[in-house]
Amino acid sequence: GDISPRAAKQTAAILAKARVEPMLVNTTAGVEAMLAALPEVDTPIGLDIETCPAEGRPRYALRIAKRGDRLLKDQPGPDTSAALDPFRAEIRTIQLYWGGGTVYVVDLDWVDPALLAPVWSRPLAAHNAQFEARMLRATLGVELPRLVDTMLGAGLVYRGDPNWRVEGTRRPSLARAAADAWGIEVPKAGATSDWSRPTLTPAQVDYAALDAVLALHLATTIAKLLDQTAHGDRIREAWDRANRALAAAVDIELHGVFIDRRAHAPLCAEWQRDAAKLAYRIEHELGIRPGSRDIVGWLNRNLPDDERRNWPRTDSGLLSTQGKRLRRLIGVVEGADLLADYARLTAYGSHFGFGMLEKIHPKTGRLHTSFNLCRAKSGRASSSGPNLQNIPSDPRMRAAIVAPKGRRLVGGDYGQLELRVLAHITRDERLTRMFRAGLDAHSAVAAGMLGLPLEDLDPEHNPDHKLSRKKAKALNFGIAYGAQAKGIQAIARDQHGVAMTVAEAEHYREAWLRRYPQVARWQERQIERTKVSRTVRTVGGRPYKFDWEAFRSYRATLAVNLPVQGTAADIAMETMALLSARVATLPAELILQVHDEFLLECDDDPAVVEQVKAELEQAMVEGFLALLPDAPTVGLCDIADGTNWAEVH
Repeated sequence: GDISPRAAKQTAAILAKARVEPMLVNTTAGVEAMLAALPEVDTPIGLDIETCPAEGRPRYALRIAKRGDRLLKDQPGPDTSAALDPFRAEIRTIQLYWGGGTVYVVDLDWVDPALLAPVWSRPLAAHNAQFEARMLRATLGVELPRLVDTMLGAGLVYRGDPNWRVEGTRRPSLARAAADAWGIEVPKAGATSDWSRPTLTPAQVDYAALDAVLALHLATTIAKLLDQTAHGDRIREAWDRANRALAAAVDIELHGVFIDRRAHAPLCAEWQRDAAKLAYRIEHELGIRPGSRDIVGWLNRNLPDDERRNWPRTDSGLLSTQGKRLRRLIGVVEGADLLADYARLTAYGSHFGFGMLEKIHPKTGRLHTSFNLCRAKSGRASSSGPNLQNIPSDPRMRAAIVAPKGRRLVGGDYGQLELRVLAHITRDERLTRMFRAGLDAHSAVAAGMLGLPLEDLDPEHNPDHKLSRKKAKALNFGIAYGAQAKGIQAIARDQHGVAMTVAEAEHYREAWLRRYPQVARWQERQIERTKVSRTVRTVGGRPYKFDWEAFRSYRATLAVNLPVQGTAADIAMETMALLSARVATLPAELILQVHDEFLLECDDDPAVVEQVKAELEQAMVEGFLALLPDAPTVGLCDIADGTNWAEVH
C-alpha cells in the first residue's frame, strides 16, 4: 500500500531535523557525481535497500485507463512476500549516507548497479545488515566484507522493549532502537509500499532515505556509548565478532539443505499415524480431546494445589499444555505420558512433517531456513521457517538431510564444549586435567557414580553403565547451566529420557560439586557479584543486564548459566567467521550451524573432502582458542563426512 500522509509527514520531519535532504539518483551522471562526493576517509557509510518482486512487476504489464494517466482500479497488486525472498526478488533502490546534508537514493531501474563497486569495500552500517548482505549477494553477486549491523549492536546496549513486564529483545527493530537511543518515533509503514511502481513517490524516496541515515547515526551513537561505558572495549569485541559472522549466516540461508523427500515422507506419515493412535487412547482412557482446552481442565483436576500455583501459564492466564511441561508429570499423574507423547508427535508433524516438505523452494529445490544471529540472551543463534536448531533427535530425521548427487556432507562437533568452558571460567584443576588427558567427562562422572575405575566402565555393552552415563550427562550439563536438583531431574527426563528422583539428583549434585570444588566456589562468588552488578558477561565480552529481564528480576541460575552458554555461543560465532573465510575459495559451503555443530556441503572428490575436513577442524580449534587461549584441545573436535547428516553425526 501507499505510505500514509501521517507517516510521510513524520519521515520528512525527522529528515529535516537531522538537516538531511534525500537525493534520488537515476542517471549514470548522477551516480558519478555521487561517487565524486564519497569521502576519502575510510569511515562507515549508512546502507539500506528496498526490494520488490522480480517477476510480474506492474511496469512490465500495466493496464492503463483510457485517459492514459492512471492505473485501472482492478490493477493487480505486487506479490509483497516475493520481495523478501532472495530467489524471487530484485533490489529497487540502494540508499547510501556518509554524513553531511545529502542522503542518496539510487534507483536501480535506471542505473547500472556495477557503477556502485567503489562502495562495497567500505565499512557499511545497516540495521539487520544480514538482509542487505543476503539480497545483494543473491541478486547482484555483491559481497560486503565490512558490515556493521546496528541491530546486533543495539542488542548489546539497549533493553529493546519499553514494557518491563516482558523480556527485552537482543535483536531490536530500527524503530525500537531509535526510540531507545534518541526517544524518537520512526514510522515503518513504508515497508509494505509498492516498490515496483515505475516512478517512486517523494514519500517513498524519503522513507528509503531515512533508514540509511538512521543506521549511520545509530552506529555512531552506539560507538560513542561504548567509549563511555565500563567494559566498552569488550562489548565492542562482541559486536565485531557478530559482524564477522554475518557472512557465514548468509551462507547458511542462501545455500540451504537438500532434503530426500522419499526418505522423509515415511517418517512424516509415521508421526501422523502414531499421533492418531494416541489421540484415540487419550479420548477413551482420559475422556478428553487432545489438542483442545480439555487438557487445561485435566490439569486443573489432577495437579496438586502447590504444583498448580507454580505451573507455567499462557499469556491469557491458562495453564500451559506444552509437551515439555506435561513431561514433568510422567510417573506422577496417570495419563501424562500419553499427553506428552501426543504433544511431541504433533509438534514434530507441525514443524518437520509434510508441511516442512512444502517449504522446499521451487527454484532451488532446497530448504532454506532463516538463521538469526544472537537471538537468545546468551548470544546463541536461532533459526525459523523451519527451526532447524530444534530438529528431532531421531536419526531418521537427520538421515533425510542429504548431499545431492556429486556432493558430500562434512560435519564437525565440539566435544563437551560447555564443560570445557566451565573448566576454563572456574579454573577447576581436576576438570581441566580431565580434558587435558583426553578423557570423556560423562564417562568419568558415570564411573564415579558406580564406584568403578574409568577403564571398567562399558556403556556400550552394560545397560547399567549406559544408564549411569546418561545420568552423568544430565548432571554435568545441569551443573554447567546452574541447575538445582529439580532442574537436573528435568534435564535427565526431557533431554535424556532418564528417570531421576529429586533426592537422587541432589545427592549426585552435591557429590559432583565436592569433586570439583573450584566450580562450586566460582558459582557462589558469581551469584554474589552479579547480585550487586546486576550484569553478567561472557568471556567474549557479551553483556546481559538483569534489568532486561521481565520485571527486572534477578535469577541466580541465569547468573551462573549465561557465562557458560554465552561463551559457547561466542566460540560458535568466532568459528563461523573463520570457517566462512577458509572455505570461500573451495567448492564447499556452510549449510547448517546447530548449537556446537557445523555442517558443510562440498564436491564429492576425496581430495576436496579431506581439505574441507582439515579446514573445518582448524577453524574449530582456532575459534575455540580465540576465546579460551590456554584451554586444552585434546579431543576437542569430532570431524566426519558422509552422504547424509545422520552418517556425519
